[in-house]
Amino acid sequence: MEKTEFKLSQPISAHGETVTVLQVRRPTMTEVRNIKGFPYVLGENMLPVADTEKAAKYIAVCCAIPPSSVDQLGLFDFNKLSWEVIGFFVNPAASSTTSPPVSASPSTSPTTGE
Repeated sequence: MEKTEFKLSQPISAHGETVTVLQVRRPTMTEVRNIKGFPYVLGENMLPVADTEKAAKYIAVCCAIPPSSVDQLGLFDFNKLSWEVIGFFVNPAASSTTSPPVSASPSTSPTTGE
């Protein structure tokens, strides 16, 4: 399974070692079913809004660290990792990114230019 490297801005302790880099992978369908939900909800504008409790569970699973290590993450790292995980759900496997999807509708009409 393909993994991406995530460099932490602050080290954490995991499995009895100091960790400065995490390996992040896509969750499996079995893991999604075990967590019982997505790491986001849809906001009023239909864009994803992080569900911090579910995101924390996915970070533990996808980075192979215990929940106690997730609790040590700095807010900056937790936020970035949450969006990394959300990206697995809102982008196809081949083009996963850490940002929410962008609307494909044009801002002007192709025929009138308005």
